[in-house]
Amino acid sequence: MDPTIFVALTPASLAFIGAVGVFLYGKYLERKSTNIAVLAEIQRLLEVIKAHQEWWEDRVKAGNTNVPLIPFSTDVYQEQLKNIGLLDREFVARVVKFYGYLTFVNSLQASRPGHVKSVDFDSTYSWALKTLRKVYDPAFEAAFKKFNMDAP
Repeated sequence: MDPTIFVALTPASLAFIGAVGVFLYGKYLERKSTNIAVLAEIQRLLEVIKAHQEWWEDRVKAGNTNVPLIPFSTDVYQEQLKNIGLLDREFVARVVKFYGYLTFVNSLQASRPGHVKSVDFDSTYSWALKTLRKVYDPAFEAAFKKFNMDAP
């Protein structure tokens, strides 16, 4: 075989391998960024939900639950839902379940017409917040650790 072919192919081969490497590294960074963004929102939500639950329980004890309830925002997740395949396989199901439960809590808030005081609503809402924290406070510890994030 003619050695000049190898000389001609080598730069092209190196360029191709370099392009593939840059492409794969870009995909790695995209996956990592998407995971960190969604986990950062979950981290924020877990902190806010904890504070909200404590606030709500104080309202229940004081008998003063005729207050507005503001839905928990999930802007990052809504934006990244189209990229769900970029989330780490280890915890993607937990992410989807967490946001599904949070949607339930937001719907529960919206079901209280006119913010009228209701013992049934108060206890159901307290149960929903307590359950969310019990299930999901520890659910993302490994994910936070994997991406060098502090647990809430």
